[in-house]
Amino acid sequence: MTFSWFIVYIFVLAIIGTITVTFSTYVLQKLLQSSWFLPFKVKLNPREPNRAQYKHEVIAQLKSVFLSILIGYGAVLYIIFYGYSKLYYNFEEYSIWWLILTVPAMVILSDLYLYILHRSLHSKLFYNRIHLVHHRSIRVNVFSSYSLDVIEAVAYTLFLAIFIFFSPTHILNFILFMGLTVVYNFYIHSGWEILPTSNSLVKALNTATMHHLHHIKHDYNFGLYTSLWDRLFGTYLDMQSCKLAQNNKQS
Repeated sequence: MTFSWFIVYIFVLAIIGTITVTFSTYVLQKLLQSSWFLPFKVKLNPREPNRAQYKHEVIAQLKSVFLSILIGYGAVLYIIFYGYSKLYYNFEEYSIWWLILTVPAMVILSDLYLYILHRSLHSKLFYNRIHLVHHRSIRVNVFSSYSLDVIEAVAYTLFLAIFIFFSPTHILNFILFMGLTVVYNFYIHSGWEILPTSNSLVKALNTATMHHLHHIKHDYNFGLYTSLWDRLFGTYLDMQSCKLAQNNKQS
């Protein structure tokens, strides 16, 4: 494929991807507002976002998704198409253990990458310039997921390019991780909790409850998939601790 056709390919992919993500966001938001869909779910904020917030989120999402595909995933596909990645297609090329452990390794390493990036975006240098776009979503909902500044959106996608440039990755694991990223991002921004947060295993994850608290208490819960790095670096906050701190403050 010539570079000119590659640019056309990425541009068309960015249009299709933006339409797909926006439509999926709308459908999921409507489903979550229905009582029959995941009837065990718990609403984290009793008040719905106002029209101004929805408008901001939709416009920001259209920009961030389109340009993150065009630039960020464009970089990913460039190194794949032109032979710079270590993506492989035959199961026999690497051991079965590496095939099994690739996605967990991607989750842990990307979680560290995103923790560092996200915490950096909360610094005085970057917060108002870049990250405030996302934190204008006070009442978190599915449309908040990709309501991002373009720089932030592109920066988040670069982990994938870095990983497949240095590490052998089967194409199925590559696709699985991309799908997991989208689904999990929707989940933590949904405004609904669907996991038993009191469970010890679930506490190892970054849940929708944890991220809901992040949008209220900005200095905590920077992870995407897990609570590992927040616990290690002292930025973990759960709902019980938050309520206890509020009660102590009021007394």
